[in-house]
Amino acid sequence: MLGAALESAGFEVTTALDAKSALQLCSARHFDTVLCDVNMPKVTGCELARWMARHRPAVRMVLMSGSEVSCHECPYLPKCVLIGKPFRLHDLLDSLTRRSHGPGS
Repeated sequence: MLGAALESAGFEVTTALDAKSALQLCSARHFDTVLCDVNMPKVTGCELARWMARHRPAVRMVLMSGSEVSCHECPYLPKCVLIGKPFRLHDLLDSLTRRSHGPGS
């Protein structure tokens, strides 16, 4: 549902089933922004953010969490945008476009 809403707002969206799949996609393709949940099985959003910071430092990370973010010790966290759940779609869109060139970039 979130992917469809972002596409309606003009973003090009690629989805992954989990962070491991996202790592594979990000290894093979370029993305401007990665949006993911902090709490995921096997590979957390914080671990994905660390990998992205090392291997794709130009990619913006937007992390969502319904609880207190447990990756505060992550040295790459300052490069991430954190969004608390629940959130309104316009708040997410604002976070995605705030430091980028806008939808589709």
